[in-house]
Parts: sequence; structure tokens; C-alpha cells
Amino acid sequence: MKPGERPDTVYLQELPVRWFAETGKPMKPSERLLQKAFATYGRIRRLEIPANHETEERTFGKTSSLHRDLLFEAYIQYEEYVEFAMAMDSLRGKKLLYKDADGKVYSADIKVDFDRTNYLSERCIKKREAEAKKANTVCVSQLPNVAENVSLANVQNVQYPIESSKIQKEDIQQNLVEQKEVENEAKLLLKELLHRAEVTERKKEMEKKMKLEKSALKQLEIKTQKKEEIKLKEEKKTREKLIQKEIILKEKLLRNLKAKEEEKIIETREKLRKELAGRRVLKSVLAN
Repeated sequence: MKPGERPDTVYLQELPVRWFAETGKPMKPSERLLQKAFATYGRIRRLEIPANHETEERTFGKTSSLHRDLLFEAYIQYEEYVEFAMAMDSLRGKKLLYKDADGKVYSADIKVDFDRTNYLSERCIKKREAEAKKANTVCVSQLPNVAENVSLANVQNVQYPIESSKIQKEDIQQNLVEQKEVENEAKLLLKELLHRAEVTERKKEMEKKMKLEKSALKQLEIKTQKKEEIKLKEEKKTREKLIQKEIILKEKLLRNLKAKEEEKIIETREKLRKELAGRRVLKSVLAN
């Protein structure tokens, strides 16, 4: 969907004029100041403050002229849906605060809604431009020309009822077409909002699932790590036992070898002693 036809425009009502007026122009709201204030929520694609006559047509019989002079309405179109949603969530049901140069703080109850008329869509913008151009043309064509007015008076009196009826018929048809377009756009908007809600819900479910999977994976990693630590400890104990056994066996072998060496030495000494004793006996016999 094109900008202005999708949910991207915030519709603000009852904004105090003086809060958004430039210095020296207290009765005219400034688009620059308005953009500066509401750019907090995101990048603004387009911003428009409707002309007084448009506001009067919508609020005819509902508000006084004084009320309309002190307050104004505005349409703010954001570049991304996320920025639009953030602005709606932040502003809806809240009060607007204003701090003056003296440090005094004021609050105002503003009305916040999403644009239901596609006011900032390309089609509506072109339509308003065409109507403004037509109005300017009518103003120029209605410049005083007494001679023409007198000469064409009778002809106009005859044609007026027919043309008036024709214009009324065209207006009715145009209103029906516009009403149908508004209904279609409302359906598209509802469909888009439902789709976005469904996507958001799916995203939340996916994030929840991923979070659970991540948590399960983390738990598995912790268990695996603990098992690995236990395994390493057991292997270390086994190695220490084997080393201890090896030391004991070596000591035992050394003791056995030492004992055998000592036995051999004793046997050799005994053998030598016997040999010496035998030689002494032989010498004694020979001496006698």
C-alpha cells in the first residue's frame, strides 16, 4: 500500500495554537515547530495543518469560532509503521505538556487517532490541490463585469435550474464514489491492521519459541558441561590411582631387587668364609 493509504498517519485535534506558534505570529501554528516536537517518535514523511475552512466544514455546529481560533488540528505521516505505532502508543490517552520561558508548565487534553480518511495519500492531496486551483479560477472569473452580467442575465436564469440539477446529481454520484472509496480503503486498512497484528502475534510466538529453545539449549549445555567436568574428575582420580599403583609397584620391585642383591652378597661372603676356613684346616693338617 502507498503512503497515506496504509496505517502511517496520526490525526491530532485540539492542539493549542500558541504552543506551536512562531515568535511574532501568536495566532498561526508553525509546521516547523510541530515537526520538531513530533519527530521524537520517528522520521516524518509529511506533515500538514488543514486550512481553517476545512476544519470548519468538519466541525460545523460542534465548536465555536473562538475554540477554532485557539486550537488547531494536524496530520503527521511517519515513514515507517513502527514509528507510527510508537507515536500512537505514546500519545493516546495522554496529556500534552508545555513549559514557557518563565518555567511555568501547562497541560492540554488532545485528541489522538489514526487517519481514517487517507488525508495525506497522493490521491487526496491531488484532489485538494485541484479544488484549490478551481476555487482560485472561480474567484478570477467572478471579477466585476457589469456588461456581461446584464447581457447574460436572462440566459443564466433559464439555464440555472438545469445546471443546478445536473451539478447536484454529479455531486451525489461523486459522494457515492467517494463513500465507496472510503469504505474500500477502510476495509484495506482493517485488513492491513489485522495482517500486521497477525504478523506481530506470529513474531511474538516465534520469539517465545526461540527463547524456550535457547533456554533448553542452555540447560543442555550446562548439563553436558557438568557431565564433562565429572568425567574429567573421574579420569583424573583414575590416573592418580594408576600413578600411585605404579609407584607402589616400583618400590616393591626395588625392594625385591635390593633383597636379592643382599642375599647374593651374603651367599658370596658365606662361600668365601667357608673356603677360607677349609684352607686353614688344610694348612693345619700339613703343618702337623
